[in-house]
Amino acid sequence: MKNLIILFFIATFLYSCDVLEPDGNYYIADTVSSNDVDTQTVVKKVLLVDFTGIRCTNCPEAHETMHQIQSVYPNKIIAVAIHGTSLAYPIGDYVTDLRTDDGTEIIDDFGINAIPIGLVDKYEKNSLISETAWADAVSDVIDETPTVGIKIQNSYNSSNNNLEISIKLISLDEFQSALKLVVFVVEDSIITRQATDSGDIENYVQLNVFRDAVSDVWGDDVFTTGATLNSSETKDYSYSFSPDWDAKNSRIVAFVFDDNYKILNAQEELVQ
Repeated sequence: MKNLIILFFIATFLYSCDVLEPDGNYYIADTVSSNDVDTQTVVKKVLLVDFTGIRCTNCPEAHETMHQIQSVYPNKIIAVAIHGTSLAYPIGDYVTDLRTDDGTEIIDDFGINAIPIGLVDKYEKNSLISETAWADAVSDVIDETPTVGIKIQNSYNSSNNNLEISIKLISLDEFQSALKLVVFVVEDSIITRQATDSGDIENYVQLNVFRDAVSDVWGDDVFTTGATLNSSETKDYSYSFSPDWDAKNSRIVAFVFDDNYKILNAQEELVQ
């Protein structure tokens, strides 16, 4: 039964997520997206944040919901999985700890004590919704006209694990007040034990795992005095990439939100 569960998960994943390709026993982001800031070609990308945990039996179903949404809207869903709450704590045979200080800060601030739960294009606790509502929430915003373009350029030095990140923003509308830019490190293909409602899976492929916030976890100010149409701004970050993470399976996720915590657009780019 356990092998059947693993095969079902892998088969469903391969069918539903067309931005990842198999490489042995792992899944690597091959072509993440068209990362362009040409104001004529910017598309709206939706951020979907999944709060999850390795000992959460209902969480794999939420992971599959995310994969299905990605298959419906290829290259338009930016996925992040933040591991936390007591169900992410490693106990006994669950030895991998995917919790992070920044992830715990978000979870504590949002008052999350039951998972799975998530956010769709919002970055505040009053917008948390169950996984059964994710598809409708994505459908409501997927065709919005983008008001910000985001381009990410990464330069990774494997000899010292230094990552230089340059993020260019272009306003596609006028803004009267500052916006916030959030920058995350996300890693794919982390193999852990995972609880499911049918029993444990020993070699579960964890995707979209939040590793750290490069920016302030609550965002850095951009366009601080507002912006006119086609205004641009660049934020540069020098980041010490953990040698414990796999750079080839990692990417930078950036998103911009306004003073109503509405995410205006999101983008991602492979680390190397």
